[in-house]
Amino acid sequence: MTENLVLELEKRDDSKNPRQLRADGSIPVTIYGKGTESISAQVNARIFSKFYKANKDAAVELKLEDQSIQAFVKKAQVEIIGDKFLNVEFCRVNAQ
Repeated sequence: MTENLVLELEKRDDSKNPRQLRADGSIPVTIYGKGTESISAQVNARIFSKFYKANKDAAVELKLEDQSIQAFVKKAQVEIIGDKFLNVEFCRVNAQ
């Protein structure tokens, strides 16, 4: 039996650029998939870091406002020096 992984996201604050988001402790996130529009969001850096280190390849349920999106991490961009995340891309999983 597998554990249902859930990650809480927030709608992206468009008034801040990615550098400002990271300075405030968030990581910019993009969610995309075939036949759907991409979604810009943000996630708490500390929570995502713990999640990613423990479940790098796992499917995850993303909670964004009133939406629930099944996805997996397609790409996680990390600083060259250190291990701070710069950007994360999620790819939707189509449930059929």
